[in-house]
Amino acid sequence: MKLKVSNFYKKYIEYSSNPQTKAVISLCLWLLFFAIIIIFVRSTNSKSVKKSNEVINDKINSYEYSYFDDKNVIYGKAYGDKHLFYLSNHKYYYDGKDVYLVNDFELTKESNFDINYLKITPQMINDLTENLDYSMNGDAFVYNVPLANFMNLFFIDVPVNLDEVSQFKVIISKYYLNDKLCMVKLDLSDYYSYFKKENMGILTIDFYELNKVNNFSLEYDGMIGVIK
Repeated sequence: MKLKVSNFYKKYIEYSSNPQTKAVISLCLWLLFFAIIIIFVRSTNSKSVKKSNEVINDKINSYEYSYFDDKNVIYGKAYGDKHLFYLSNHKYYYDGKDVYLVNDFELTKESNFDINYLKITPQMINDLTENLDYSMNGDAFVYNVPLANFMNLFFIDVPVNLDEVSQFKVIISKYYLNDKLCMVKLDLSDYYSYFKKENMGILTIDFYELNKVNNFSLEYDGMIGVIK
């Protein structure tokens, strides 16, 4: 039985036998190959970002965390806007308004306690980056966030001259594990420079046990009445 050869195949054999047309065909095939690879990679990245944003937009109401830079290390957990955390071997409770030093079954209110790092939550990170373009650096999704945008969420009551800060930015790198945000790195160099603060280095935040933390605030809110 003799197989019928298609006209397309006949033309391919004809053009392939000519060195000039063969080179053109090879170039076209390579361009097609690279186009398919680029479309595939972009599609994969797009799906990854979409899944990751969906996880954040599902509202992370509780999580455990660690914050560290060149000077400080904070370990703790959050439930809503309440925090129970450790800093410099001391245990603290933040009820969403004030910070208290925890000592056995007593709470001592701490005045002028800097809790700005604790404002950098998964939701804040999502609010800052969701409408921005990103670049890839290894496994990291890297965003250049205008400093003014960062300041509006970080220091709500501090006025910022938009003209002065327009050239400054905060670089945020987001890392995911199984489509869930697991780590964030913030390059705050421009922030330290603008406010003439000591550069504390890269701030790294690990998030884990997302939506798995029990409501510890009930116990500590009940202790607030026993304040020194």
